[in-house]
Amino acid sequence: MNMQSEYLKYINKLSDELRQEIDFELLSDILSAQGWTPVEFTPFTYSKQAKDIAEWTEQHCMGKWRHCGVKFVFERAADATAAILKWQ
Repeated sequence: MNMQSEYLKYINKLSDELRQEIDFELLSDILSAQGWTPVEFTPFTYSKQAKDIAEWTEQHCMGKWRHCGVKFVFERAADATAAILKWQ
């Protein structure tokens, strides 16, 4: 592969990540306006902590939830509280 194609792959990856973050911000704003609770878990103590939090929420939260990296939004305030107590 040449340098230009590697560069284009990198640019495409970054633009996809940016698109996902913007889409999630919009979704989070809409859900928050409907009573969902936004939570941002920072700082992380290890690199795969966002994945671990997502796995924990899958097992322990009773309501719906969504996340993008370190930003989560919970349908139930009790789930948000439990996640905060567990992970912060």
